[in-house]
Amino acid sequence: MKLGHDVRIFSAKYGVIQPKKPFKRVLWHIKIPTGYQGKSYPQELICNVLINQIGPLKVYFLENREYFELRSNVYEYIDDNIRFFLLSRGCLEWLKSQHSKKLWLPQVIHIHDWHTGYLSEDLHTNQRYLREFYRLPTLFTVHNFHLQGRMNFQLLPKKQQDTGQGNLKHFFHDKLIQQNSLLRGIIYADWVNTVSETY
Repeated sequence: MKLGHDVRIFSAKYGVIQPKKPFKRVLWHIKIPTGYQGKSYPQELICNVLINQIGPLKVYFLENREYFELRSNVYEYIDDNIRFFLLSRGCLEWLKSQHSKKLWLPQVIHIHDWHTGYLSEDLHTNQRYLREFYRLPTLFTVHNFHLQGRMNFQLLPKKQQDTGQGNLKHFFHDKLIQQNSLLRGIIYADWVNTVSETY
């Protein structure tokens, strides 16, 4: 921002967030596709996108009571893989809305750690986003190689480890938790960096 770049942040509206100023609604009842095609689970989740400004910085929040607001912590839940896939896909749906209304499109998306690795793959492989954003590069920042989601992928036998080659499962698939979003974030990003030189 100091160099004049238009930087915007997109985050989940976690239950612990208590803003000093009230949020403003940007998008109401946005439908986030879950990838599920049956009748046992929802095919889309309904969310809102809110904005709060900190000085010149615009911070957008994905609002969903079940997966974000009713939780007292940011992570450490059994369904974290669903929650962060929802955040990643919610960001892409918000970008589609911004782009279709000719409001804003970033020159690069900076994705941070395993929580948002789904976005990197979805952007580069899902036709819903690939057609519109095929030229939009991503920078993936690794915060900690030891934390890779709810599973200890590094302790799994080699045959059970995710290689990042198969398609992402839908939100409610029991194998989604076995797909390593940190690895996939790295594989599908255009650039990768770390928060520490020791990595």
